[in-house]
Amino acid sequence: MTSIYTMRDHTDQWVEGFEEVAEVMTNFYQDLLGEKEHHRSKVDHQVISQGHCLSIDQQIQLCQPFTDSEIK
Repeated sequence: MTSIYTMRDHTDQWVEGFEEVAEVMTNFYQDLLGEKEHHRSKVDHQVISQGHCLSIDQQIQLCQPFTDSEIK
């Protein structure tokens, strides 16, 4: 089993210990993803009943490999 015991925090300071590392990681992802619940609108069943909304070309494009820069 691999564990992370030391790492740098957002101020570039080293933290040490499992609890401290866990706190740094939790804070990072909370800042990245946010803490608020996002309420989503309900699914519009009329749109679903229309079937495919993308053209064949659009569907094929979505199946193409993607680059690291597109992910970033």
